[in-house]
Amino acid sequence: MNEEQSGSRGFFATCFPTRAALGLALTVCVCVPVLLVALQTAQNPKFSPIDEAAHWDYVKRVAGGSVPRMGLLLEQSTLREEVCRGTALEGLVVPKCRTPVLKASSFPGGGQQYEAHQPPTYYALTVPVRWLGHDVLGFSDVGATRAGTVSA
Repeated sequence: MNEEQSGSRGFFATCFPTRAALGLALTVCVCVPVLLVALQTAQNPKFSPIDEAAHWDYVKRVAGGSVPRMGLLLEQSTLREEVCRGTALEGLVVPKCRTPVLKASSFPGGGQQYEAHQPPTYYALTVPVRWLGHDVLGFSDVGATRAGTVSA
């Protein structure tokens, strides 16, 4: 074992001297916040005003191995979710949920990605929690992403 490995293990052992301490930290810092977000979003299924759909689009792109660029059109699945789930913003005009083909130009801002100026690290940290929530625990894609954004 080299000195660097020894130092990181020593730091970890100092922070979490027992398994109970590690379990408590995971419960307080990950499980409880994810549960609170899940409860909050279950009561408020609409996207939060203005930018939650764009953040979700960003996370989906990072999960797929790409990083969005400014002006890139939001994915069709993002546009569909935005019109069918709704956004908690009075006066927002978007197509109806049953519209067969959604055109980005029918959305505010032309349906373009406008959160791409933010660094991808935060979104990359969201991806594992999103995967756990969606693929393992059975949350909806939006629900799993919302839970991931709070824990990242």
